[in-house]
Amino acid sequence: MTDLEFPGAGWPGRLAVGLTRSWWADAPLPPLKPLGAAYGWGARMRRRLHAAFGRTERAARPVISLGNLTVGGSGKTPLALTLAGLLLDRGHRPAVISRGYGRRANRPGPLVVSRGAGPLVGPVESGDEPWLMAATLPALRVVVDKNRLQAAKFAVTELDADFLILDDGFQYLPLAADCRILLAPGRRPFGNGAVLPAGPLREPLAAHRLAHIMVATGEPSPDLAALARGRPVFTAVHLPKGWRRLGETELGPPEALAGRPVLAFCGLGRPDSFQRTLVHLNLDIRRFLALPDHQAYDRRLLAGLGLAFTASGADIMVTTAKDAVKLPPDWPWPVLVLETELRLESPQAFFQAVLKAARP
Repeated sequence: MTDLEFPGAGWPGRLAVGLTRSWWADAPLPPLKPLGAAYGWGARMRRRLHAAFGRTERAARPVISLGNLTVGGSGKTPLALTLAGLLLDRGHRPAVISRGYGRRANRPGPLVVSRGAGPLVGPVESGDEPWLMAATLPALRVVVDKNRLQAAKFAVTELDADFLILDDGFQYLPLAADCRILLAPGRRPFGNGAVLPAGPLREPLAAHRLAHIMVATGEPSPDLAALARGRPVFTAVHLPKGWRRLGETELGPPEALAGRPVLAFCGLGRPDSFQRTLVHLNLDIRRFLALPDHQAYDRRLLAGLGLAFTASGADIMVTTAKDAVKLPPDWPWPVLVLETELRLESPQAFFQAVLKAARP
């Protein structure tokens, strides 16, 4: 059985996962090459037309944009938390500005996820990643809005933010960024090198020239270093912190599940990274279910996961913190959540490089 052949998965999920697997192969699927070329041309024209006829505004405070050239899985959320933590430690008042992808938008205008004292709304209303940032770093201000320019202005005027961290902002043109940080996974950072839908690139690779700083997540990336041409390049690695039960905060050691038969599931842009971590921790993986990125956990999918767990012979389910926020707290199946941290190779040098670009 393939990773998504279980009750509740549905054919759209199987198609999405199958397509994304082809992006990390050696070459794009031939039928998709013309579509990728057309999408790439459209992405280039979008930037040119905005430069000629659009409007880009500056915020009243420095804007640090985190983004990537590929779809999902580069560590933007952990790096945003790391950067926000460095700013908070120095007495600053950073605010994360996010679109809140996948959230249930029920009113227009900016939604305050946190004013600096933890989440004010749930993950369904805010989106899973903004809620996770607010819960992980309670002193952080978090605002979501599809119009991130409006959200940035709100964070400055209403929340007294003195730094703005624009989450997933590399392709967002209405708000000017003082420092643009380009993230890429260390392992095959650009996949097969093709643009959507033939490959994982959101726009042609030449857009890397807009970045001030580059960060390889997972391992050092010679490909990224070759593109930098004098710009700072940093490495950050994901490290497991420990396991916690669903709905609880107390962590057990990362090695606590060594040898245990588990069913693992996640909805990530790069599910292979989670799978490699589990292998490194010596788990006995009976099933690994790779769901589409930002997967909604509806009743049908939850029931399918339960049936798959029963049939797998596993003792327990394991998943990521990003997926755990979308599970009901009273879900009857045993679930452990892997908490991880992103550790920068040279955090102080990274922070100084960011400040230098944001405050030239």
